[in-house]
Amino acid sequence: MEFGSRVRRERERRSWSREELAYRAGVSFGGLTQMESGRRRDVRVSSLAGLARALEVPLDRLLGLPAAAALVDHAAVHYRSEDDLHQVVAPFVA
Repeated sequence: MEFGSRVRRERERRSWSREELAYRAGVSFGGLTQMESGRRRDVRVSSLAGLARALEVPLDRLLGLPAAAALVDHAAVHYRSEDDLHQVVAPFVA
């Protein structure tokens, strides 16, 4: 699904007109129309942020990216002592 289709879907889920979304997002009606139709591909960061804020959705969802949380892989590591920590960390610090 393209960016414009995602914006339109989110707008329609709220039963908003294009005028309503344009006003709430701080973008022009013409600009929003072009974005939704796919004719405008160079969208300003401020417009993207305004649309995401107005629609109350994460920007990554509008852009069709994986959720930001899914991009972070981490694990808690517990050490028995400070000496254990130093032995593991020392090669990376040196």
